[in-house]
Amino acid sequence: MFDVSTVQVADTTEITINHPRTGEPFMVDTAEGKKPMTVVVHGPGSKAFKAAQAVSQKTYSATFHRGKSRETPEQQEARNATFLSACTIEFRNFSYKGMAANDRETFRALYLDPAMGWLTEQVNAEMGDWANFTQAAPTS
Repeated sequence: MFDVSTVQVADTTEITINHPRTGEPFMVDTAEGKKPMTVVVHGPGSKAFKAAQAVSQKTYSATFHRGKSRETPEQQEARNATFLSACTIEFRNFSYKGMAANDRETFRALYLDPAMGWLTEQVNAEMGDWANFTQAAPTS
């Protein structure tokens, strides 16, 4: 019988960012040659992700009054940016507006920038997909 506990998820993964126009990996020049832009994130099975999710849910719950959310679109965007920045470990092979590399405030600033929505949506989608954190399953 197959033991499902043999299918484990990693705590982190590296997400390759695709160019918004071509859909191909966004390659950039580095000292070591061309490399893809990537974002390293905590996954849905990690303690860091769960802690960030709890903060996000608590923030969202605080907007409720008489069973209805009063969260504005701006508040939702800020909550999402805070969640993503708490789950982001590193930007690899790119920077954002000359800000300090791999700093939570830099992550949050990028995720809040409407012009960077193409990157934010990729990180959000890939981070929420368990398959990106699942190691190859052994065959039975």
